[in-house]
Amino acid sequence: MSGICRVDGVDVVFVGPYDLAASMGLLGTNFGQNPVWQETVQKVLIASQGARKPAGIHAQSIEEVKTYFRQGFRFLAVGSDVQFLRLAVNSILSELKVRCN
Repeated sequence: MSGICRVDGVDVVFVGPYDLAASMGLLGTNFGQNPVWQETVQKVLIASQGARKPAGIHAQSIEEVKTYFRQGFRFLAVGSDVQFLRLAVNSILSELKVRCN
């Protein structure tokens, strides 16, 4: 893991939680609560810090962002394109219902 972190040109070490879970055979489970998955995420964080590269991770909520930030992650993604599109569409539909009724 630390070898990847030390590659020239790698600027950020980013954990894709679902990608990691898939590579560990944990999809379809509550992988975020799995101690082996959590330990692996921490190993990535430690390796990136050792290489003096910021660690990033995709969070599912603001609470997760806070937790990951406290742990030392500095590149945090929240939500997804599909989630944002769904929220926008639902907002527009709600407004249409109010204005058209």
